[in-house]
Amino acid sequence: MGALKKLLLVAIGIVLVYIAAGQFGFVKPIISPVIFGQDTLGRLSEIDAQYDVGPESPMPSKNITEYEARINGLQLRTEEEKAVVQMKIEMISLGDALKGFSAEARKMNETGECVPLSRFMVAYNNAKSHAENAAALGEKAGKAKGFEYLGQDELASIRLVLGSLESAKEKYYTVC
Repeated sequence: MGALKKLLLVAIGIVLVYIAAGQFGFVKPIISPVIFGQDTLGRLSEIDAQYDVGPESPMPSKNITEYEARINGLQLRTEEEKAVVQMKIEMISLGDALKGFSAEARKMNETGECVPLSRFMVAYNNAKSHAENAAALGEKAGKAKGFEYLGQDELASIRLVLGSLESAKEKYYTVC
């Protein structure tokens, strides 16, 4: 075999190894991973479908920890991908924070006694912080193809959450 043929085979081998290493995340591929069906938003859509997440239900109703671990494991390459995943994680955190806030508010409603202001405000500030972070990410995330529902629709819901939090805080100050 001539030297040129050997050189060509070695070059092709190096390119194939480089592409394979890029697909497994060892190196950043020169060729877009979309060619091989491995785009991050596509994988995120597949994960969302497995957990029944979409416009009607932007967060999973069960196996939330597993869902969060799977989306955290994605390799994010663009700002758009980062915004979508960060917003989903922030929405999960918001759900947890609202559960904590709800528990504090429920204690006050059921017993008629005020919970300590410090506990109430910690729960309030935690929920408010996650809601504001999700709202900030929503504008960028809503521009991602296939995730438009994270934009205006979800932002409207987050604004309602922020309004409810403010109302609960006002009620606390009025009652206590």
